[in-house]
Amino acid sequence: MKVALFIPCITEHLLPESGISMVKVLEHLGVEVEYVENQTCCGQPTFNAGYHKEVIPLAEHFIDLFADKEFIIAPSGSCVGMVRVHYERLPLSEKARSNYKDLQSKIYEFTEFLVDVMKVKSLG
Repeated sequence: MKVALFIPCITEHLLPESGISMVKVLEHLGVEVEYVENQTCCGQPTFNAGYHKEVIPLAEHFIDLFADKEFIIAPSGSCVGMVRVHYERLPLSEKARSNYKDLQSKIYEFTEFLVDVMKVKSLG
């Protein structure tokens, strides 16, 4: 199984050890981990501040980068929620909207992925 990592801005700048630990657990479970270059913030802080139009380029960039991935794993439930729920509300381009529908079901918060997809009961 192969997963693409989405490392949110808060993880990258304030809690990088949580991203590193997530990779260690996934690799311990035999998961192949890919870091997607050129990823940026999902746009949640901007969206929450009411700047919805300004999030569109970030959302379309995110969708473009991750559209072809089997699974996308992030250590942040709120960032996953941003992508899963709030991108739906944005007036995305036709191409982004098409790719988004598939991507929406492939993004998981780390522990959600372990429990719901991998069915992990114990890490040993």
